[in-house]
Amino acid sequence: MYIKEANKSHCDLLFNWTNDNEVRENSFNKGKIGYEDHVKWFNNILIEKDSYIFIAYIESIPIGQIRFDMQGKMGIISYSVSKDFRGKGYGKNIIELLESKLKEENKNINTLIAYVKHENIPSQKIFEKLNYIKKDSIDKIEYYKYLQ
Repeated sequence: MYIKEANKSHCDLLFNWTNDNEVRENSFNKGKIGYEDHVKWFNNILIEKDSYIFIAYIESIPIGQIRFDMQGKMGIISYSVSKDFRGKGYGKNIIELLESKLKEENKNINTLIAYVKHENIPSQKIFEKLNYIKKDSIDKIEYYKYLQ
């Protein structure tokens, strides 16, 4: 398994993944994303110097995505796994791959943060297995991890 930075050819794949019913349910914005809005967002992500999106692969098969937005020395992360590959531990693997990549490339990030809905038990379990620090709030759970 490996991750590779997204490029223009991934636009439609990401559009389909982002509009998956379970992804929308676990998103803070539950509404379906229109194609033109997605294309505009995606093109901006590709040129934004503080935002990165990666596609996770098993061999040559794309199985999920992970993205992070830099805010100072913090990286806000979000991820999703294609419906055909959920429940197999790949979410955890995708996050670990991003952590390794960030350490290798020394992107000047010392903290990763993820926001998870209270109802999203699978993601909560993943972040807890990966030793993220949990901070519960009224509308979400924040997970922090300090990179060394």
